[in-house]
Amino acid sequence: GAISHYGAPGKPKESPQRLQSRYVGQMPEKEWPTFKRLFGAEVDDAEALLGPQVARILLLDGSPQLWSYFDKEPRYNDYHRCLDYWHAVEHLSVAAEALFGSGEEARTWYEKYRRLLLESDDAASRICRSIDYYAPLVKRSPTSEKHLGEERTYFKRNTHLMRYATFRANGWPIGSGPIEAACKTIIKTRMGRSGMRWTRKGGQDILYLRAAVKSERWERTWQQIQQLENAA
Repeated sequence: GAISHYGAPGKPKESPQRLQSRYVGQMPEKEWPTFKRLFGAEVDDAEALLGPQVARILLLDGSPQLWSYFDKEPRYNDYHRCLDYWHAVEHLSVAAEALFGSGEEARTWYEKYRRLLLESDDAASRICRSIDYYAPLVKRSPTSEKHLGEERTYFKRNTHLMRYATFRANGWPIGSGPIEAACKTIIKTRMGRSGMRWTRKGGQDILYLRAAVKSERWERTWQQIQQLENAA
């Protein structure tokens, strides 16, 4: 998990500057109760530093399990919700290939709606209408038919989370870059080296330290470790 602070963009519709991020890393755990507790504590701490005028944004990929969890948590009710733009365009690419194959027609359709996602909050609905229009006109394999149905469902289900035009107009982020990077820098780079094997406890100890380093809190963390050692 990542909690990031952003500054206002320099120009309209320009991506806002990320100022700082803090991270939580947790070893696999059924229904992730420890992660929920640690992440919630980080959110509490971050919110305590902010004024009421600061926009709170919940930015996730399209995982129904993740959205279901945050939708059920009252503490996030006043957060502006957004589905990561780059995940959305990955699904758009799959839909384009399922509709038209891998030729120029697919690329043209993809580029049209990729731009529209940035320009109009009703782009997802228009993508569904376009799929409905073209789907009966082209014969496709059962696999392509299956993928097309899945992608239409994806855009229909997440229409309300694809208000990229509004987010850009407000100077808010639309990409979950910090957490995507954290999957590599917090986890993979450190724990996925050749021949490495981890117990849950050993892996978790490393994740705590790694998150502290990448959150720029190593000095404070090391002081706490020394205090605990001195107390013991």
